[in-house]
Amino acid sequence: MSQLYIDQSDWSCIRITGSDRVRFLQGLCTADVAKLGEGDWIKSAMLNVKGRVISIIDIINDADCFSVFCEPVLGEKTKAFFEKYAIVDDVSFVMAEQPMYRILNENEDLWLAKPIEGECPDPKASIADIEWHRIKAGILNYGIDVTEDNFPFESRLQECIDYSKGCYIGQEPIARVHARGQATKQIMGLCRKTKPFVSQQTVHDQDNKVVGTITSTARSSHGDMIALASLHRSVAHDGSTVMVDGETAQVTQLPWS
Repeated sequence: MSQLYIDQSDWSCIRITGSDRVRFLQGLCTADVAKLGEGDWIKSAMLNVKGRVISIIDIINDADCFSVFCEPVLGEKTKAFFEKYAIVDDVSFVMAEQPMYRILNENEDLWLAKPIEGECPDPKASIADIEWHRIKAGILNYGIDVTEDNFPFESRLQECIDYSKGCYIGQEPIARVHARGQATKQIMGLCRKTKPFVSQQTVHDQDNKVVGTITSTARSSHGDMIALASLHRSVAHDGSTVMVDGETAQVTQLPWS
């Protein structure tokens, strides 16, 4: 692979305009939106007051607005979340028909691939290729790998948290856990070359104790099997060995190197 064109034209796009748009979005996101220069982008989570993940978004600072991209399943939910908190702010929200894609270069982390506004060039990457690179990067599918039951620090979403920025919704519980230390569970990678993984399979440790659940799976053309799994912190570290459906699997830090 030299380059993959990843078509995400089905993703929702919400345009945020108004003179208060920076301050408004800053108060809803875990990332520091105020740092964005024109044309810059950032990945962020949005949380409820209990610190649980409401949405995962990519934010582009266009000249006169923010373009917020999210998975299709999150579009209306994310817009409703914005509208809920836009009480006296000079902001407005419009669902836009805006195609978007990413370019993934060889040995690049898909997490870092910038969203590009426009039609995706050909040849477009296959669904199987996209899913393989998504899992290797630890990018979460909302409703499958992460829900409103999860905290952002239980996955690679912890990279979206700016602990030095001002207040935002859900900040207090996040700060408490950050001060206390490691989360109870963590989304990690699993790999092996034998049986395929299946979503919702139970993961056991070497003493046959249940330590997690598989969420997403993929298989390469060479027969390698990988998965994302929510694992207890006792096994959630690179190089651990666990059991899935009677066979061993290796735990891998995300992203895969």
